[in-house]
Amino acid sequence: MMGLRAGIVAAWLLFGANGAQAAWRLGYEVYLGGLHVGTLDVRIDRSEGAYQLELDGRARGLIDWLTGFAGRLVANGSALDGWTLTPRSYSERVSFRGDARRVDVGFAGGAVSAVAVDPPADRDDRDPVPQEMLTEALDPLTGLIGAAQRAFAAGRCEETLPLFDGRRRLDLAFTDAGVETLKTDGLARFAGEARKCRFKVTVLAGAKRTSSNWNKPEDRGRVYTAWIAPVRPGGPVAPVRIEAEGAYGWLVVHMVSVADAP
Repeated sequence: MMGLRAGIVAAWLLFGANGAQAAWRLGYEVYLGGLHVGTLDVRIDRSEGAYQLELDGRARGLIDWLTGFAGRLVANGSALDGWTLTPRSYSERVSFRGDARRVDVGFAGGAVSAVAVDPPADRDDRDPVPQEMLTEALDPLTGLIGAAQRAFAAGRCEETLPLFDGRRRLDLAFTDAGVETLKTDGLARFAGEARKCRFKVTVLAGAKRTSSNWNKPEDRGRVYTAWIAPVRPGGPVAPVRIEAEGAYGWLVVHMVSVADAP
C-alpha cells in the first residue's frame, strides 16, 4: 500500500504558468505487477495569487477487494511571483479496510501551525513528529508542484524537499536523468520530449513502528522515476509517467486524459 500511496502522491501534477486563472483535470491509471490497482482524478485551480489542488484516488480490482482504499487530498495557499507557492492548509480523507482516517494541517509564517489527525499517533503505531522538524516543511502536493515547476523551468531536477503529510516528516530528494522522447504505447497517451527526474522518499520521523504486508521496510527509501512535460500545448506541466520497482512488482502510473475543468 505504501507503494500505491506513494504512486498516488507522486502522480500529483504540476501546473503550467500560463494565464492568471485556469483549471484543469487530469486522469491517471495505476498498475502494479501488470494489474490495474488504482485510478486518480486530479483537479488544479489557479487564480490570481492563489491555488487549490484536489486529488481523488481509489483502488481497483484485487486491491480494492482487499483494502477498499479510497482517498481525497486537498491543498491550498497563495501563489506569488509566479511559482512561489505558500501553503495555507492541507487535508486527507482516507478509507482503508473499513477504517476512516483523517488529517488536517494548517500553515502560518512558513511553518506548520496546527495538526489534527485521527487516529492519533499513539493509536496508529507511530511516534509523533517533533515540532522542531516541522520548520519550513511543506505539504506533499504543494512541495511536488513547486519542485517540478522549478525543474522544468531550469532544465534540471536537483533539489531536496522537506515534506510533512500530517503523520510523517519526509525528505524528497530529486536527481536529474536528462531528457527522453516518449512514444504512445498501449495505455501511454503522451508522445514527445519529457524531462526525466528520479526521486527518493526518506521517512525521517513518524513511520509505522511495525511492518506489515502494506508497510514493508524495503519500500522505504524506494527510488521512483517521473517524466514531466507540458501535457498539451497551453496546458499544465505534469508527470506523464511514473515508475518504480516495488515489493509486489513494477509500479507504473500512466496519464490517460487531460481536459479543461469547468
